[in-house]
Amino acid sequence: MQEEVTNKTVALCIRTTKLTADVLKSAMRAYLRSHSQKSNEKKQAKILKKQEAERLAAYREKKNRQHKAWYERQKAAQPPKPRTLKELAAALDAGQPLTPEETERLEASRSRKKNAYQELKAQAETDPVAAAELARRRAYHSEATKKSRQKMYEEAAAGNPEAQARYENFLAARRENYHKKKQDEKGEQIA
Repeated sequence: MQEEVTNKTVALCIRTTKLTADVLKSAMRAYLRSHSQKSNEKKQAKILKKQEAERLAAYREKKNRQHKAWYERQKAAQPPKPRTLKELAAALDAGQPLTPEETERLEASRSRKKNAYQELKAQAETDPVAAAELARRRAYHSEATKKSRQKMYEEAAAGNPEAQARYENFLAARRENYHKKKQDEKGEQIA
């Protein structure tokens, strides 16, 4: 009959002037004593009585409820988080009313973007880096517009009533711009 033997490697740090067998023996005993105490504590912690486990679960549930109530009170006491500029633009497009402060924030943001774009256009005339950035932005806007229109066409073809209404509005605006351009050209030819 063979016995199964498991090996374990332990690293010990010992401060001593002279390492003897007795010092090594006492160090191993101290390690084994502390190791057995830790394993006994773990076993005892695992063997909770049913009543203690129920009490612990009830205590944790109570603390969890208290924390949730505290968090809700803290959240209610704080002022409402302002809507982002993207949310404001979406609300405006959807026809929802905006507060005067929100309208001012949205207009200020749009004005900053417009001014920055105008400055970039002015810089692009003399600076090649600015010209490259302007070309990159224009290409991005062109691609985004193309994707948006393609999505609108697909949704309208699929029978989405909102997309069909958007498509009809888009076509009406194109026709109006076309006729306005033709009238302007006729007015210039006459003059």
